Amino acid sequence: MNALARTMTAAGPSARAACSAACFMRNSGSGWSARAPTTETSTKRATPPAAAAATSARLPSRSTVAGLPPDEPVKRPYRSALRQERSRATRNEIVEAASRLFAEQGFGPTSIDAIAAAAGVGRATVFTSAGGKADLLRAAYELAVRGDDDPVPLGAREDARAILAEPDPHRLLGRYAEVIVGIGRRFGPLHETLRGAAQTDAELRAFFTGIGDERHRGGGRVVRAAAALGPLRAGLTVATATDLLWVLTDPGLHVQLVGRRRWSERRFGGWLADAMTGQLLPPH
Repeated sequence: MNALARTMTAAGPSARAACSAACFMRNSGSGWSARAPTTETSTKRATPPAAAAATSARLPSRSTVAGLPPDEPVKRPYRSALRQERSRATRNEIVEAASRLFAEQGFGPTSIDAIAAAAGVGRATVFTSAGGKADLLRAAYELAVRGDDDPVPLGAREDARAILAEPDPHRLLGRYAEVIVGIGRRFGPLHETLRGAAQTDAELRAFFTGIGDERHRGGGRVVRAAAALGPLRAGLTVATATDLLWVLTDPGLHVQLVGRRRWSERRFGGWLADAMTGQLLPPH
């Protein structure tokens, strides 16, 4: 035991505590770890490693608090492709069932319960998947006109661009007539239901009017493409030609001639192509 130790032993506990504090201050100034001195009366205990790890896990990381990129990749909300596909298929079944019932029974007499039963789902599923009757009628229109549930409009699809790029105006109108025949086949009966519903429902009336306006704009694109390839019929303006094409593409013609007069679609398609070229173009 050296002299300092013997002196401290003789001095008692108070002197030893004072020396410990002085040593702490001196060692802190020299760069040592600034740990508080431990006395015989201290009751504070070190946190066990497992508890420290749990506490650290609950705290945000330094990078998160500082607004830096996270230390680990952020987990994205899980989305099941299979679940989305099933939801899409369910919606299509509901819309197709509604389309059949609307065409057969009309808009008013068709109930949500009947649509649910035809689609094999519950009433609540109809509302959550497709909405009410007016929503279903609009969805049925879009499905019938496009021929699928692809949200890309017909005018923006590759087939439409190919028709507009046709170098011969007679061939251009002939191909356009083929498209109209297909739309009439899918949408004709539903078009008549929508026409009737528009008489009593203001929302559907606006929708039905919008359908006609959209068809007029689409016909205008076809007329302008044909006019760019050569002259229209003598005395015919682009505006008048567009109006004539708008009348010829009314789905009601398909209903009248194919549905009621029992024309074959081949006959109807040939007549429609001849009517388009005869009304819009000079004699071939």
